[in-house]
Amino acid sequence: MQANKFLRKIMSCLMVFCFLLILTYISYSNINIKDIIDNNTPLSSELTVIKPQKNDKKIIPDKYNTGSVAPESSYTFVESSGIYNNISFSSRNNNKLALDFFYSNKTISGDVIFENYDFTNFTIMMINEGSIKERNINLIFNNCKLGGFSSSKTDGPISYIFNNCDIVSFNGSNATFNYCHFGGSYSDALNVYRNVTVNNCYISDMSVSTPDGTFAHTDGVQIYGAKDSLVTNINFNNCRFEIPQLSCATSSCYINACLMVQLEFCNADGIHFNDCYINGGGYSIYAWDKNFGLTLNDVTFKNINVGCVRRYGQIYPKISNGVEIDYETVKDTDKLYASTVTRDKTKKETSIIISNDTNTDKNFRIYTSSGSIYDFSIEKCPKSNEVGEMTFEDFPFDRKYTIPEFCEWIVCFEVNNDENNKEILSQIRYMNWGTETVSLNLNNVSVTNASPILMKPQDITSINSSTLLEGTCGKNVTFKLYKTGELVLKGSGSTYNYNSQNYAPWYNLSSKITSIIVDEGITGIGSLCFKGIKNLESIYLPEGITTIGNNCFINCSNLSTVSLPSTVTKIGSYAFWGTSLSKVDYSGTNDQKKEIIILPKNPSILTDKLTYSTPQITKNGQCGKDINWSYYNDGTLFLDGTGATYQFNSTNPVPWSDFRDEIVSVKISDGITNLGSQIFAKCHGITTVELPSTLATLGSNAFMCCSRLTNISLPNSITTIGNYAFHDSGLKETSYIGTTQEWENITIGSNNDPLINSSITFSK
Repeated sequence: MQANKFLRKIMSCLMVFCFLLILTYISYSNINIKDIIDNNTPLSSELTVIKPQKNDKKIIPDKYNTGSVAPESSYTFVESSGIYNNISFSSRNNNKLALDFFYSNKTISGDVIFENYDFTNFTIMMINEGSIKERNINLIFNNCKLGGFSSSKTDGPISYIFNNCDIVSFNGSNATFNYCHFGGSYSDALNVYRNVTVNNCYISDMSVSTPDGTFAHTDGVQIYGAKDSLVTNINFNNCRFEIPQLSCATSSCYINACLMVQLEFCNADGIHFNDCYINGGGYSIYAWDKNFGLTLNDVTFKNINVGCVRRYGQIYPKISNGVEIDYETVKDTDKLYASTVTRDKTKKETSIIISNDTNTDKNFRIYTSSGSIYDFSIEKCPKSNEVGEMTFEDFPFDRKYTIPEFCEWIVCFEVNNDENNKEILSQIRYMNWGTETVSLNLNNVSVTNASPILMKPQDITSINSSTLLEGTCGKNVTFKLYKTGELVLKGSGSTYNYNSQNYAPWYNLSSKITSIIVDEGITGIGSLCFKGIKNLESIYLPEGITTIGNNCFINCSNLSTVSLPSTVTKIGSYAFWGTSLSKVDYSGTNDQKKEIIILPKNPSILTDKLTYSTPQITKNGQCGKDINWSYYNDGTLFLDGTGATYQFNSTNPVPWSDFRDEIVSVKISDGITNLGSQIFAKCHGITTVELPSTLATLGSNAFMCCSRLTNISLPNSITTIGNYAFHDSGLKETSYIGTTQEWENITIGSNNDPLINSSITFSK
C-alpha cells in the first residue's frame, strides 16, 4: 500500500513537470525573436542589448576616412623646384623633385613638417641619405598630396611619416603611414624594403591608363627586396585594398596581387599583414621566392578578408617555407563592410558608408535613436569574368547611404534569411554618440523603405504640398511658400536686404510660415528678411551661410532654438532680437567660434560668446585596456576608466591625433593611474586639465608643446613624471596637492624646465 502511494506521488510529479515543459515550449514558440549574429550580443524575448563589436572600435578604411581632408583652397600647390616651408627642392628629369639634406638644407635637423602641400605633379626623390650622420631628421607630411615618393632601400638617418595623405606610389624604407589613400596609379602602390608600417590605409583603383594609353597591371604592395640587404620590420595593420583587374580580358600579366611578397634580391625576416581587407588581383595573396634560393622567415598573414573579384584564387599555390598563413582567419569575406558613420547637424542627416566585396546581392537595416527603421540593398561585387566594361566607380565600394535624422545612436545589421526564410540579423556597425545603453525590441518591427540617397531636408520635392506664393528674393535666389508652412529658399549668393519701405515678398503671409529651409549655395541672409514670423518654430541654415543680416529674425517670438553652420562669420545687430532663443547648436570648432562677429542687441546666448547647447559626444573610442575616451563638441576630451592608458608614439599615435588642435580641456576620471607617453603632446589648444587623485605616473612627452597650458594642478598621488612631459609647454603656475617633502620625492625626468621653473604652490 505504501509503495503504491509513493508511486502515485512520483507519477503526479512527472505529470506536473511535463505539463510545465509543454507550457514553456508553447510560450517560447510564440516569442518569434529574430536571430542576431554579432559575436556576443545576448538575446531576450523583449530587448536585445547592443554592444560594440570589433569593427565599431577599429574602423575599416574607406575613401572618406583616409587621405587628405582640407579644402582645395588651403593647399600650397608646388609648380616647380624652389623653396617650400624653408626647405629647398631641386628639379630632375621626368617630373622629379630632389630633396637633399647633405649638400642642401645643411642646417636642418629634427622635425620637418609639410602640411597642406600639393606635390601631385612630381615624384619626390630623396638623395644623399647615406651621407647624413646624427641629424635625426623626421620628415612629416600632414594632409598632403603626393604624386610619388622615393627614399632609400636601406636603413637611414631620416624617418618619414605620412598622416592623412593622398599618395600615388611609395618606393623606399623607414616610413610610417597613417590613414593615407593610395590609388589612381599604373605602378605599384607600395614597394617597401625595411622599417615600414602602414596603418589604417586604403589602396584603390589601380588599373588605369599608362601615359602611352595601354594598361599595366600592378600590385597593391610589392616586396622584392634590395641587393645585399634584408627585408625586415614590414607591418600592414587594418588596411584595405580594392584593386580589381579592370582590363583582365587583354592582360598578359599572369600574376597581379593585392599583397605581393616576391623576394628576388635578398632574404626576409619579419613581414606581417594583419586585419586587412583585400579584393582584386590574379591571386590576391602571393608569397614565394620564385626559386631564387632565398630565405623567408616570419612572414605572416592573419585576419585577412578576401573579396570575390580576384581572377584566379585567394593564394598563389606555391608558398615559400617560413611563410605562415593562418587559414582559420584568411578567408573569403561573407558579409558587408560598414565603415564611416557621420552626422550633419545643420542638415539633420546621418550617413553610413557600406561596401560589398561578396558576389551576392545584400540587404541591410538601420535602426536609429528616433525609433525609425530603414531597409536598403546593395548589389553584388562582380567576379573577374563578370567585369566587362566596368569602371572602378561601378563597383559597390564605399556607397553612401543617408537618412534624414541627426541620430543619438545608429545600429546597422546585415539582413539574411535561413532555410526556413527566418530573418537573421548580423551586426555590422554601431555608433553611439550619447551615454545611454541601447536596447532594441526586434519583434514585430515595421520597416521604412528608403532609396540609397534619401532626399535632403532642403529638397523641395520632399514637401508634398501646393504653393501659396513663389518668386525671387535675391539676384540668384528664388523662394516657394507651401500651404503646409514651409518657406524654402533655393539658389546661390545672398538674398536681398529689406527695410520698412520694402518688406520681404512673404511678409503679408508670415502667419502661415512655421519653418524656413535655406538651400545649399546661398551664402547670405539679408536684413529684415524674416521679420515678425510669429509662428516660426524651426530654421535650417546650410553650411556656406556666412552672414545673417541686421534684424533678420527680429520678433520671431516663438523661435527658441537655432542651429548655426560653421561658416557663419557675422551676425547683424538685432538679428535675433525679440525671439525666445534659449539653445544654440553650433557646428564649427572653438577657433571658428572665436572669429564670429556678433553685433549688439542680440540675446545673451549669442553675445556672451557663442556657446554650444548641451555638449554632445562627437567621437569616442578606447585608449587603454580598461579606459575609454570621449570627445565633446565643446572641445572637452574625457578619459574614463581604471588603470593605465596605452603608450603612444609616432607609429602608434593617439586616437585623437587628427583633431588634437580642437581640444581645449581635458578631464580624467578617478581610477586612472598612468597616462602614457605622448598622450596629449602637441595639443596646442589645451588650456585646462583636471587630473585624478589616483594618478601615479605621467608619461614622457605627455604635455609636450601644449603651448596654451599655463597652469596645472598635480595630485600628491603622483610619483613619476617622464622626460619631456612638459617640454615646450606654456606652464607658468603649478598647484601641488601635497607637501614640499612629498614634492621632493617625485621622480621628475629630464627636459621639464617649464614645470621646474613654474611658480609652485603647496596645499599642505
